[in-house]
Amino acid sequence: MEAVTSASESAARRVLSEAFRNDPVMNWICPGSAFVPTLFRLLTPLYSRQGFAILTDEHTAATLWMSPGRDVHLGLSALPVALRVLSICGIAGLRRISQFETASKRCKPEVPFYYLFAIGVVDQAKGQGVGSRILKHSLQCCDARQTHAYLENSNPANLSFYQKHGFEVIGETTLGDEGPPVWFMLRQPR
Repeated sequence: MEAVTSASESAARRVLSEAFRNDPVMNWICPGSAFVPTLFRLLTPLYSRQGFAILTDEHTAATLWMSPGRDVHLGLSALPVALRVLSICGIAGLRRISQFETASKRCKPEVPFYYLFAIGVVDQAKGQGVGSRILKHSLQCCDARQTHAYLENSNPANLSFYQKHGFEVIGETTLGDEGPPVWFMLRQPR
């Protein structure tokens, strides 16, 4: 496992873009193939610098985490990519992002927590324990600091995966009138 640096950001973006290309929330926000890679082009450097990001040595899995009490802050250098996200998604996509953020704020825990924005495994490595390995590695940081871990899961197939690693559902919602379900999940430090 390695921390994502400016030299490995493109590898982390590729992993996460592949892993999230069929994500229910991502596709609800903005259907089409351009949104997901553009979003990770925007967010990967922000998370790796303002929180922490991990990439497996084989570049088959990656995570993006935010430290307790922090939010992603877009600087001026992120403006061109942020404008590209806007051009891809339009106003409807921005409204959906806002709906997702509103739902998320209602369920965020009161305790300090590390926020898992994304964990992804490339298709060729799925089912080989790579996701469990990178999640366990990341959760060691939370446990060492005796801090909770929190995530928003939009894929029902992943519920048991997160529960196996100690996450519990603390809330659930459906986005918009016909949007996907989202499960808000919290893990106690060990």
